[in-house]
Amino acid sequence: MSLEVSPISPSDLEATVGVWMAAFEEGIGAALMNPSDPAVDFPRHVSHLQKDLKEDKENILRIFKCVDTATGEIAGIAEWHFYLREQTDEELDKHLERPKPGDDSYRECDEVIYDWLKGERRKDMGNRAYIYLYILAIRPQYQRKGVGSALLEHGLQQVDEFGLESYLEASMQGKPLYERFGFRVVNEREFDMTVFGKEGTDRNATMLRPAKTVAP
Repeated sequence: MSLEVSPISPSDLEATVGVWMAAFEEGIGAALMNPSDPAVDFPRHVSHLQKDLKEDKENILRIFKCVDTATGEIAGIAEWHFYLREQTDEELDKHLERPKPGDDSYRECDEVIYDWLKGERRKDMGNRAYIYLYILAIRPQYQRKGVGSALLEHGLQQVDEFGLESYLEASMQGKPLYERFGFRVVNEREFDMTVFGKEGTDRNATMLRPAKTVAP
């Protein structure tokens, strides 16, 4: 299978969200991406993505697609946030803002997830410059076929050009892939999924990759 990684285009937004929602069928990813009804969640995610890209004046958001060249289908998506300078306290608060009561995506049960995700990132990275892998999503039929590796390799080549640390949150299924690319666990947390109307528990990790410099 031949794969090609490139930036998404405006015409890819709906397909991008489609990959997100298909990829996260379990755990806290599903709780946040697929909380209710696809007919409601899908247009909400598309609208939020359009808004985020429109308001991104500093080119912080960089979203890449991995395409199966034989079919033209988008097999996976990686969204990176490039914080290339130290952030002010106000900027940090904005980047770590979470849904509030009254927002269309707010659910009280999600607060425990956001408290951990946002709180750990604030504690681990603070105001300093770094690059954040917000989401790596792969269609189920393309998982374990090199799509995640292709997206990570492409993104980390750009990360290393800036000589910055990179940070992410990972499921236990994704953790071995990230470890192969130099990420190491900072902390782990187990979530009770019955709070979200699902069975069992879901364990997640925060991970950090040290800065690397590219030889001249």
